[in-house]
Amino acid sequence: MGEILQQINKKNLAKLKFHDLAFAIEGNELKVNLLRSFYFKIPLAALESIGRFYLINESELSFENISQQKASLLFNQLLANYIPNLKNRLFDKQAVYVHKKSGIPLIGTAFIGMTDRNTTCIEIKPITGCNINCIFCSVDEGIDSRKQIDFIVEKDYLIEEFKKLTDKKNSEFIDIYINSHGEPTTYAQLPELIAGLKAIKKVRSISLITNGTLLSKSKIDELTAAGLTRINLSLNAVSQEAANKAAGTAYNVEYVKKLAHYIVQKCELVIAPVYLPGVNEHEIEEIIKFAKFLQEKAKFRVILGIQNFLPYSAGRNPISSILMEEFRKRLEPLEKKYNISLLSVPEDMQFHKTVPLPKPFKKNDKVKAKIVSYGRFFSDRLAAAKDRAILVPNCKAKVGEIVNIKITVDKHNIFYGRML
Repeated sequence: MGEILQQINKKNLAKLKFHDLAFAIEGNELKVNLLRSFYFKIPLAALESIGRFYLINESELSFENISQQKASLLFNQLLANYIPNLKNRLFDKQAVYVHKKSGIPLIGTAFIGMTDRNTTCIEIKPITGCNINCIFCSVDEGIDSRKQIDFIVEKDYLIEEFKKLTDKKNSEFIDIYINSHGEPTTYAQLPELIAGLKAIKKVRSISLITNGTLLSKSKIDELTAAGLTRINLSLNAVSQEAANKAAGTAYNVEYVKKLAHYIVQKCELVIAPVYLPGVNEHEIEEIIKFAKFLQEKAKFRVILGIQNFLPYSAGRNPISSILMEEFRKRLEPLEKKYNISLLSVPEDMQFHKTVPLPKPFKKNDKVKAKIVSYGRFFSDRLAAAKDRAILVPNCKAKVGEIVNIKITVDKHNIFYGRML
């Protein structure tokens, strides 16, 4: 049986140490925790097939009477065999780990990896899933999400592929928006990811789009020290009742407001509420007052980025939207009253057109591709071809199968297809 050792006095031990994994013995299984938020289990009997093993600490295993090289090879095979059972700890939902050897490209979908809409802005999406439940969520994430499968992307894979993408851009600078389908602060290696992205020559700024509930002063220190330029705070109300209603769950608005006071001493802050008629329209003026108050003692800029609610077919649409003309009409008096810009973006935050990233295929093309994963639903699949991911809804093909696909959507190198 595996044992927990406080000290090791045995000889001929192969010691395996991991940075992204943590281990715990639970009954007759080894629980493998991946980046704190995800886990899968390996039967102890499977480990014992390698040899008598010891759990030295939460990140280190040892095997008796086997070479280091062979123990590493066999244990990595076990990891590969059982990681398809990965689950998100937040909701115990099945998950997919996207890494260099997974065969899943980081360009091609809207929910993981990178999105380049042919501008100087690139969206980075390292993780899916959210800890709250916004009633207007455009991508249906959170507590009541219908999504069945979550994704997490390996940090180094994401940094390397982003570097390749920036090398293809004809712009002098790139602005990064970490804009997950969900809450990006659930990504355990967020500081390391930011540091790796910031080190790339063309990167001018890095913005984090967050609901703020999982931030802390120490986390803000860590993120800004790593190179974070700006926090885009999705603060949709300043009163508790309205904040809870918009969030679809309990939202500690006083905690987030206190953090806002700290953020403006560390980096730029964009307060970015969504204008929700009948939900928070009475809060907008109070949010403006709060932003003005913050700016009085801030070391960095405070920017207001109020967004009009727009319905999305795959999102939650609890209210009717208003036309942009009406939206502007409602905000213009507030701009004049508080002498603040609500309807324009600062020049240094504007996106500029770049040469489009080449698309390896276009709508109606027939493509031979390999099924590499489920999609967000068990009925969907992700296929890979020519270094692009293709989402194939309502597909029953098995992972690893080679299939023929007709491309149905090809916008901005985001691809959907139908299996032929």
